[in-house]
Amino acid sequence: MIQNRHPYSYLPFCAGPRNCIGQEFAMLKMKAIIALVIQHFYLEPIDYLKDVRLNVNFILRPSSSLRVKFTPICKTNASS
Repeated sequence: MIQNRHPYSYLPFCAGPRNCIGQEFAMLKMKAIIALVIQHFYLEPIDYLKDVRLNVNFILRPSSSLRVKFTPICKTNASS
């Protein structure tokens, strides 16, 4: 469970003075992509999960799939 996890057990970019030099760029790029997705799509879960269990490995991922439905947002032209 995430609550019982040590705060430094998952560090994708490492920590301290020798951490990843691309950390700031990667975080900025992720935020930009998430903003674009939210701007252009409605997101809704297909399966409502009460508890998400994580596989802690080199890459942190859920133990079961998290299915999400992406519905395009229809933009109407207000000037016409």
